[in-house]
Amino acid sequence: MNNIISEFLKDKSPVIVGVSSSNNAWCNELFRVFLKNDYNPIPVSRSCQEIEGVRSFASVNEIPQQALNLVLSVPSKEAEKILTSAEKGKIKSVWFVLGSKPKNINEIAKEKEIEIIYGYCPMMFLNRKGVHKFHYLLKSWFSS
Repeated sequence: MNNIISEFLKDKSPVIVGVSSSNNAWCNELFRVFLKNDYNPIPVSRSCQEIEGVRSFASVNEIPQQALNLVLSVPSKEAEKILTSAEKGKIKSVWFVLGSKPKNINEIAKEKEIEIIYGYCPMMFLNRKGVHKFHYLLKSWFSS
């Protein structure tokens, strides 16, 4: 899993799905953390046209690039719809957070040839302070 995470984090334009018009939403904070770490994240939201001054797309399929790396912070049913509706090759890898991983993700990932990441929070790698640093240390101690 660490190799997949390393490859994911090399992409300086990950797609963040689940940002909202609520500035206090967890996903919006994650978006800001990517920005603070010199990334150019691409927001996807059905409820707003821009986040932090960055144009937002209403769906993953509207983004013109291929081989996207996604962070999904949406309910698992919505995540499943996003993944199954995407054409093969559109999505390279998906990082599932906050219970967004569908039960049938292994079948979807195999069919669409998508790498999957779960069980880790992106903030453990981008914002190693406070609780995120502690979580990172716990994972590194017990994952070997």
